[in-house]
Amino acid sequence: MPISLFATQIFSAWEIGRAPEVYQSDDLWTYEIGSKNEFGNGHSVINAAVYYTDWKNIQQQVTLPTCAIAFTENVGAATVKGAELSAVSTVGSAITVGGGVSYTATRITESTAAVSAQVGQEVLDTPKWTGNSYAKYEFLQAAAWRASVRADYEYHGANLRQFNSLFGVTYPNGALGAIRDATQIQGAYHVVSINLNVSNGTTRYRLYVDNLTDTAPYLDFRRAPGFSASTTLRPRTIGISVNTSF
Repeated sequence: MPISLFATQIFSAWEIGRAPEVYQSDDLWTYEIGSKNEFGNGHSVINAAVYYTDWKNIQQQVTLPTCAIAFTENVGAATVKGAELSAVSTVGSAITVGGGVSYTATRITESTAAVSAQVGQEVLDTPKWTGNSYAKYEFLQAAAWRASVRADYEYHGANLRQFNSLFGVTYPNGALGAIRDATQIQGAYHVVSINLNVSNGTTRYRLYVDNLTDTAPYLDFRRAPGFSASTTLRPRTIGISVNTSF
C-alpha cells in the first residue's frame, strides 16, 4: 500500500491568503486480513491479503503560487482499499516460478482550498494494478559449478499524476486559455529483464540484460511556463559482473 497519499506535489492555493498558525496531527487507521500457506512440503507458497486504510487530516506541504512560500497544512482525507496475492512454486529440482499481483483502489474523501484535489478523485501516483512474475531454470549442478537463467517481468498500471485536467496556455495573440493536460495520467508500462548466473565456489559471474524491450515511459513529469521535463527508466542495459568473496 502507498506510504504517502498526496505525494509531494505543489498544488494551487489561490484561496489562501496566509499560512495557518498550526496544523493537526494526522489520523490513520488500517485494517488488514491475510493468509500465508505452504503446500507440497514447502514446494509451493501462496500468500494473500486484503486491507482498508482510512487517513484523515493528511499533512501536506503547500506552496503559494503568488510568492512561493511553502508551509504545512492539513489538506483532507482519503481511503485506500486493496488486495495482494503472491505465489512461488518449485517444479522438480530445477525450475522455480513465482509472481504477485496487487490491486489498490483509492479515493479522496475530503479536500481543502490548499490543494486542487476534488472529492472522488484517485490518490496521486497510485496505480490500481501492479504485478510481477519470474521464472528461474537451474541447468547446471555439477561439483562446485552452478548455473541458472532467470527472466523477470514487471507491470505498472496507469495512475493519476496530477489532479487538474486542464493546463493554462497563452496563445500567440496574448489571450489566455486552457487545454487538456495530456500529462495528467501516467500510462501503464512493462519491464522485462533476463540474466544468466554462473557460480563456482565463492566466485559468481552474471550476464544480464535489464529492460530488454527498452521501455521508456514518462515518469515524474514536471511543467512550468516555458519548461517541461520528465524522468524515465534506465534504457536497455547489457552487462557482465564478476563477484567473489575471500
